[in-house]
Amino acid sequence: MINYLRVLFTLVYSSGFLCILKSQESKTPDVMDLAFKNIDFAMNLYCKISSYHDKNLIFSPLSVSMSFAMLLLAAKGSTHSQIEKGLNLGSLDGTGDATLIPQLFEQLQKNISQDVKLHMEQGTALFVDEHFNTKRAFSDQIKTFFGADVNNVDFNKTELGKSTHHQRVFEQKDSIKPLTQMILLNTIFFQGEFLLDNIQNYHILL
Repeated sequence: MINYLRVLFTLVYSSGFLCILKSQESKTPDVMDLAFKNIDFAMNLYCKISSYHDKNLIFSPLSVSMSFAMLLLAAKGSTHSQIEKGLNLGSLDGTGDATLIPQLFEQLQKNISQDVKLHMEQGTALFVDEHFNTKRAFSDQIKTFFGADVNNVDFNKTELGKSTHHQRVFEQKDSIKPLTQMILLNTIFFQGEFLLDNIQNYHILL
């Protein structure tokens, strides 16, 4: 049963990238590489989580990989290397261009959103303690490549965030520790179609 679910997961998750691979095969192979890397990461993460139980799983590999890709812009040294290794993106960072991976994620999002068979909505917000200083370049880059909303806030207050889903996070006050300096929030809604027409009674949110 677990093996069947893994195959099903691969079919559903891969469908979000097939249009990209087809349209970018000759023009931008780097985007194709990123799409395959994301599929590998998704399967590795799924297999790791599913090894603990065989119950239903609801999570977004793309949301996870994009969030860590944002952190790559600020990470240095061993932290940067470990994030790249975890995302299986090390081979894409050999050009010396620190913005290459974020640029590819930006292109990936645009290509997915252009496909008429897919519907993906995403929201990203960075909440930074008002007394914690971040580099302007980092804030500008996550706005440019990921469309992130950057907010300087007081974590001791409850009314934070400009949208309902942001507000709900901060209503869980026990989850925010006194020494919290930064919260990266990513939400994603994806709706697509199964590659196989005879699959029924499955509802999967990625």
